[in-house]
This record gives sequence, C-alpha cells and structure tokens, in this order.
Amino acid sequence: MSKQVKEHTIESLMARTIEEGDCWLWQGYSANNTPQVFTRVDGKRKMISVRRLLRELVTGKAQPVGHFSHTCGNPLCVNPDHAIWRGQDAHMRAMAKKRVVSTVTANKLRNYRIESGKAVLDENKAQEIRLSPESGPVLAQRYGVSKSWISRIKRGEVWRVLSSPFAGLFK
Repeated sequence: MSKQVKEHTIESLMARTIEEGDCWLWQGYSANNTPQVFTRVDGKRKMISVRRLLRELVTGKAQPVGHFSHTCGNPLCVNPDHAIWRGQDAHMRAMAKKRVVSTVTANKLRNYRIESGKAVLDENKAQEIRLSPESGPVLAQRYGVSKSWISRIKRGEVWRVLSSPFAGLFK
C-alpha cells in the first residue's frame, strides 16, 4: 500500500518552518542542504524543492526548470523573497565559487578515476609536471592535457601533494 501524499499549501509548509528574522527556516527533510518535500507530479510521488514549491504557491504559476538558491546565506531558508532562480550553469558556478564540493569529495573522485583507469594523469605524472622546467605547451602536448591544466598543476591548484602534512595550507 503506497503512502498517500497530501496536497501542500502555504499554511501546511509554514507549519514546518521557524521564523528567524526575515528567514523561514525549514524544519523538515533536507538533502544536501536543500529543503525538500514529497508531492505528486503527473500522478507520481516525487521529491521537490520547498523553495520551488513555495514560489509556485505564492506566485500561482509554474516555475522554470533550474535551481532555487537562497540569497540570505542560510541553506535552510525557504522564504520565497530570499529565493533566486538560477539555470544549471549559473548554479554550478555559484557552488564552485562557494566551494561547496569539498576537497575530500574531489579526492575521492580523483582516486576513483585513477583506480578505474579513466584518469589521464596520476600523482607521479603530476609531480613530473610540477618539477619540469619545460613550457606549458610542450608539457600539455606530451601528457595529453590542456595548457591551462598544466598551469593549474604548476600553481598547486590541482594535484596537490597530499602526503605532505602542509598540503593545502598554502595556496
């Protein structure tokens, strides 16, 4: 027997928030700091963003595909006045700027690529690039990566030496 999903209203959603100043802090389920609720979409049960749902309820019209981010700096805020719509590209740029993807996550992804054979470089090659006196274009040609990637390796932005106790302290 499937669980019945109720129709959400502004009042039902507000009952699950706490007002703190101008912010409405969501007290329900959150995934990756995105407040979410179950609802029915095309007859199917689906998890959607509370910010999107509140914006749709307040304005009375469907919202465009994309992401609704908070402008107040509080990831649990669902106040429609604090929500800004961003397309996928703009959302990813904003996340990168805020460094939402942690170093640990980036290292896990890098290790996965190395172990699965999908990585072009490994730590040894990165160390060779870092220590090489040759120019970026020559190294890029040799290792099959872009000149900007070589530059980022030499500056220590990527492929930092993680075995060092001082890794990540200086940038």
